[in-house]
Amino acid sequence: MEVSFGNWVKRRRKSLDLTQQELARRLGCSLSAINKIESDERRPSRQIAALLATHLEIPTEQQEHFLKVARQEKSVETLPDLPVPPVPPSQQIQPVHPHHLPNATPLIGREIELEEIARLLRDPQCRLLTLTGPGGIGKTHLALHTAQLENETSSGGSAFVNLAPVRGREEAVTTIADTLGIVLYSASDRANQLISYLHEKQQLLILDNFEHLANDAGCTGLISEILRGTHQVKILVTSRQPLNLQTEWGFEVQGLPVSADDQISDLEQSSAVRLFLQRATQAYSSFKPDQKDLLAIAQICKLVEGLPLGIELAATWVRTLSCQEIEQEIRRSMDFLAVSVQDLPERHRSIRATIEHSWDLLSPKERTVLSRLSIFRGGFTRQAGEQIAGANLSVISSLVSKSLLRRAESNRYDMHELIRQFAWDRLQLDEEEFDTLHKSYASHYSNWLFERGPALKGKQRPFVVVELIADMANLRQVWHWTSNHQQYEELSKASDTLFWLFESRSNCREGVPLYGEAVEHLQKQTGNLIPSDEKAHPLAMGQALSYKGYFQYRQGRHPEAKESLQASLDVLNSIQDQNAPDVQIALSNALIFLGTITAVMGDFSQGDLYLQEGLALKKKLGDAWGSAFCLRQIGVSAQYQGDYERARQALEESLTISRDLGNTWSIAASLNQLGYIAYFRGRYEQAQQYLLEGLELSRQLEDRASIAVALDGLGFLYAAQANYSEAKKILQESINLWTEIGEQGNLAQTLNHMGNTLLGMKEGEKARLHFLKALRVALDAKITPVMLDAMIGEAEVHILGTDLERALEILTVVNTSSSKSQTAKDRAKKLIVAIEKEFSKPRAEEIKLQARNKNVNELAAEMIG
Repeated sequence: MEVSFGNWVKRRRKSLDLTQQELARRLGCSLSAINKIESDERRPSRQIAALLATHLEIPTEQQEHFLKVARQEKSVETLPDLPVPPVPPSQQIQPVHPHHLPNATPLIGREIELEEIARLLRDPQCRLLTLTGPGGIGKTHLALHTAQLENETSSGGSAFVNLAPVRGREEAVTTIADTLGIVLYSASDRANQLISYLHEKQQLLILDNFEHLANDAGCTGLISEILRGTHQVKILVTSRQPLNLQTEWGFEVQGLPVSADDQISDLEQSSAVRLFLQRATQAYSSFKPDQKDLLAIAQICKLVEGLPLGIELAATWVRTLSCQEIEQEIRRSMDFLAVSVQDLPERHRSIRATIEHSWDLLSPKERTVLSRLSIFRGGFTRQAGEQIAGANLSVISSLVSKSLLRRAESNRYDMHELIRQFAWDRLQLDEEEFDTLHKSYASHYSNWLFERGPALKGKQRPFVVVELIADMANLRQVWHWTSNHQQYEELSKASDTLFWLFESRSNCREGVPLYGEAVEHLQKQTGNLIPSDEKAHPLAMGQALSYKGYFQYRQGRHPEAKESLQASLDVLNSIQDQNAPDVQIALSNALIFLGTITAVMGDFSQGDLYLQEGLALKKKLGDAWGSAFCLRQIGVSAQYQGDYERARQALEESLTISRDLGNTWSIAASLNQLGYIAYFRGRYEQAQQYLLEGLELSRQLEDRASIAVALDGLGFLYAAQANYSEAKKILQESINLWTEIGEQGNLAQTLNHMGNTLLGMKEGEKARLHFLKALRVALDAKITPVMLDAMIGEAEVHILGTDLERALEILTVVNTSSSKSQTAKDRAKKLIVAIEKEFSKPRAEEIKLQARNKNVNELAAEMIG
């Protein structure tokens, strides 16, 4: 067989006994995508290549090489034939692609319900179907099998979203997006970007465990917005209560039926009894029921009202109790609950009694571990379970066999929400244990974030991102707890990696409130510090203010961002031990962020001072990632000031460091900025090479912000070469992306570039619309250099329309500002010289004198009406 990448992938897949369909399911992509990769019709994106490396079980030390071959950076002949079985899982990175369906046990006795749900979903009028019923009734199980059926019969497929650990609309939007495998960049309402992604998709979206969000208008409103904004998306919700939406169709899930008579033949056909028998045999292989047992099993199923969770839990007791004893225990517990917990609805007593007795059958060690495991949200890895809850493999296996834990894919476990809530209640009975466990939980995940930081900033970024997203519910919960409970060191350790995860995914929408929450709680605790907190508290406060400020900047809230960052510097400078490495890292970040914003707002000299101070600290600390980031900001500031040689040097150094790190996100960012500098230096061919390479990397990363930057640069470049039609097309694509993302400064800049392109095409009125849009955005965000560019563009529109007096007035006001880029200075000067020739000298001076009575902001406000 001819050696090719596609052939190698195909051989490796077959050696692991995987079908194309199964590999597509694990990667969360279409079957046709796998076909195309294996037939060499296309190469995988960076993200898909990383997932291939995981699910084709490439050893950790060979994964980076595999990625280079996948992206055609190395020859396929260098790929080895890997042995089967592969390297043990403990030696591999084990990311979980979020688009997987959780494992589902076989469906017993639900064939009619499954068929009816499928029939309802086929109805064009039914776009929102809610499966309702009490906890443990089997709603999730039915939804999973519906998803599997949809994947088998529909080209669109399904996505299963577990909302149990989600708190509110923002987390719901993020969790849905993570499940779909998309990155949301919008700085405003990210739901709009999610809906835009789903707009033309044929997709079944399953939202599981919605009951705690059913009374949240933001969350139910999100469902309505998705349905209004899409054409072929259908939503299947599982909830203990209806959502009460106008478009909602309902399906009440009942318990599994049990025959009303005592005929053994009928009992054996009962789906509830069959489920009990299956689980009992799994729990105790020697289990051989007789007729008395079958009669008792039927009574057990009736007592738990056919609830599958109750049946499964009771079935595991056969190892220690006879079926008759199991029936008696459930009756006794239900009678006890009826007296002791009078506000517990009757229909819930049976499942509560079943869980209660399952708890009673556990050993003291198992009870301790199960209660501790209830602290996790969204599941946990075996390593985390062991380190935090003392859950060794023996105990985990025992809890799984008793249906109290469920094994998920890629070394993860979770538990039914009802069981988790029961165990959580037990955990809270011991206040000291509860507090100690939280500290261990917070310490584990804070240390884990701290340890994964270097890998996130290096070659392993694709794998680390998937790892972190899989535990996002735990990371959020740790952040909330540490913010509320004076865990300053844990906050500090978690801050940086969490920030760069959000920043590289442009998740400033969630980042601002997340770090804002920490700031709010830390401010309340300022007056109650003990001596050991005199460094840890201000360090955590300074970091939180710094990261909050940068995310405010990304949202276009420049004045607020600058205020947060100045406050960060003040707090960090108050720390006595200024030479401590963690303090210097935090200081350098705050300086770089503040320098970036100060320069963008037009104060280039002060911005450069902050940036140079930050860079000096980064180099002193040996922080390559921070140095590369800072050098990019220095390059952008130098570009605005027309110092293109200094900009080139800074950006080339940033690119070299980024390539050494092997981080494609950082490489793409440096390449894109070098493209702009080459353009300004008149080296158009080199500019195109940089920008096309940056665009290719950005597309591989599926990083829309980076794609938009590269497209803007290419459009700018093509317009300069009078290739207006191509420039217009590319710039419009960039505008669409910036609008979707919500980054105000970049949107305004690209609107200006589109306006200039339209000017070149002599389409003055269309150009004006773009300049005024840019002016409005830049004025609101206080981005003075971009605002001045828009005003110059508007002046050129007036020149095109022969209104030279208005053009001279605008340009005169622009000329009074010291916040212009060098390009704007040169352009304004050239235009003023040309216009003045059309007037007598006294008249030109009169127009300019009148114009000087206005400042830039006043004229801008006047221009946008």
